[in-house]
Amino acid sequence: MAAERGPDERTLEPKATWFGGGVHLRRTVEAWLRGESSAVCALRDGPRRTVVRLDVAGAPILVKRFRSGSGPLEWLKRRLGLGAAQREWRALVALRDAGVPVPTPIAWAQLSGGDQLLLTAWLTGSSFGEAVVGSRSERRRSFAAVGETVAKLHRAGFVHRDLHADNVFLTEEGPVLLDLQSARRSRSARRRSADLGDLDYSLWRRSRI
Repeated sequence: MAAERGPDERTLEPKATWFGGGVHLRRTVEAWLRGESSAVCALRDGPRRTVVRLDVAGAPILVKRFRSGSGPLEWLKRRLGLGAAQREWRALVALRDAGVPVPTPIAWAQLSGGDQLLLTAWLTGSSFGEAVVGSRSERRRSFAAVGETVAKLHRAGFVHRDLHADNVFLTEEGPVLLDLQSARRSRSARRRSADLGDLDYSLWRRSRI
C-alpha cells in the first residue's frame, strides 16, 4: 500500500487577486508568499503586518502584508474597500497625482485568506526622527523641508492622521510621507493642527531618549 502523501505546502498559501503590477512582479511576490524566494529581507514582522524588501529583477521594492482580522466586520470592510492596503493605495495614488511626495505605488493584492498586500517603490535615506540628532544646520534644513512637505499634504486637501517622525522619510530628493492608510480628505483646521501636534510630540519624545 502506497504511503499517503502529506499536503503540498505550496498550496496552503492563499491565492492573490492583483490590481496593478506586471507578470514578473506578481510571480516574484507569489514565490515569496510560498517561501520560495531568497531575495527578501524582513524589516518588520508583527501581529498586524509584515514588511519586507523584495528584489524584483535586481531592483528592490517594499512589500507590506496586512493581516486580516476575523469576523463579519473585517469581511465587510474589505467588501467596502476599507482594507488597510486599499485605503493606503487610494491615498498614495491621489497624493502622487496632487504632487505630494509619497512612495510610488506599484500594485496591491487581495489574498483569498483575507490578508492584503501593498507594493511600493523602495526608498533610500533615513527617517526624520534620526535627523533630530544631527547638527543644528542639518536640523534646520530638515525641519524646513518637512514643514513644506506637510503643507503640500494639507494644501492637497488631506490630513495624515498618524504623522510622527518615523513616518517622514528623508531622501536625497527631499522628505517623503509614509504609512498613509489612515490618511483622509479633510480641510479641517483642527485635523491639520492635530497632524502638526502629533509630529511635534513625536520629535519631543525622540529628543528625550
